Amino acid sequence: MRRTAAVLLAAAVLLSYDSWVLLALSPQPYPLAGYVSELAAADQPYSWVFRTGDAIAGALMVLIAGLGVRGWRTRFGRLSVWVAVAVAITGLGTIGDAIAALPCAQSFDDACYAEYTANPLRPDFLLHAIASSLVALGALASMLLAFLALRRQGRVRTAYARGVVIMLAALLVTNVSSVVIEMLWRTGQGYVQAVAVLIIAAWAAHLGWAAVIDRGTGTRNPAEAVDSEDSRVS
Repeated sequence: MRRTAAVLLAAAVLLSYDSWVLLALSPQPYPLAGYVSELAAADQPYSWVFRTGDAIAGALMVLIAGLGVRGWRTRFGRLSVWVAVAVAITGLGTIGDAIAALPCAQSFDDACYAEYTANPLRPDFLLHAIASSLVALGALASMLLAFLALRRQGRVRTAYARGVVIMLAALLVTNVSSVVIEMLWRTGQGYVQAVAVLIIAAWAAHLGWAAVIDRGTGTRNPAEAVDSEDSRVS
């Protein structure tokens, strides 16, 4: 039962946050030429689909954070509380993205782009930017805190720790690449943003699974046990 619940929770957050895979619903011929969040812009015909996906994913992330406060203790030790705070921020930012969606798809609408460049601090643009920033910062912070927790346990060289570092580096690169692409070409940033969303969704899914599974383990650290088994085999 515990394993089933863990799998269902992981699958739910993974699928709901990756609603961008339904990009065929967009009336644009190349939807990822703009921001991924423009799929949910208020002037898009299926905005509600993508906003609903974000709202569900955000709520699930907050739930995962709540479960992780105790569920991750065997995995992240005392820092599990701070990992949970970072995940909760990611979830709240995602809910914010759903509530404060962009008013229009500025990458495909010159009038919208002109309004944005003339008044980037307009409340609807600003609130969305803040929410999206919280998502990115919360996700990056949760990965960094997870790595620091593993480091405190002397597990930096384990396969699990290397996996966390790879995800952290990949998310950082995609976020920086998105900004660079927007500054230089104003088109195409959606492709790397989609990868960033996939990374965050995969990380949240893993943490959701771990929060449920770890509560039922008798070992000090499930991931550590796996690494120990690998080292004995090798």
